[in-house]
Amino acid sequence: MHLKPILTQESDMTKKVIIIVVVLVIAAAVFLNKSQIKNLIQKPAASPTEISNQQQDDSLRVASTKPDPLEGATILPTQSIEITLSKQVGREFKYHFDPEVESQVEELSSKGGLESTYRINFTKPLELGSGYTLYIDSSTHTKDKQNLDHEYIYHFSTISYKGV
Repeated sequence: MHLKPILTQESDMTKKVIIIVVVLVIAAAVFLNKSQIKNLIQKPAASPTEISNQQQDDSLRVASTKPDPLEGATILPTQSIEITLSKQVGREFKYHFDPEVESQVEELSSKGGLESTYRINFTKPLELGSGYTLYIDSSTHTKDKQNLDHEYIYHFSTISYKGV
């Protein structure tokens, strides 16, 4: 009769030891990663657009795109694409597509001489359900010959036709 209470006491003690060990492991993990956890809570990860905006203001870079984000976007076959650069480049905006498509570019605006926006219009509708790559060449430069900080590459596709 005395065996049953002793076994129960030992299993209760084992459970308590396991719980204490688990709590200590969790506490140690939290303590060791406290700064990382604090950073995650206080400051969410920056998006590619935010990272781009954090770069030095004196460099020529892509400031924004329409659609935003352009990378991985699905667009209509006749939809235009807009690219805003951090400085004016005038007629020095250089780009190409893969596969090649016929397009025209128009300069839309400049904000007080700081940024310039270009709209790329397709002269023929793009193929339905097809993938395209837009390259904004690093040879794009300002009037004072400041080149784009690097080549920008965007992949996008057109909507697909599923039929009736």
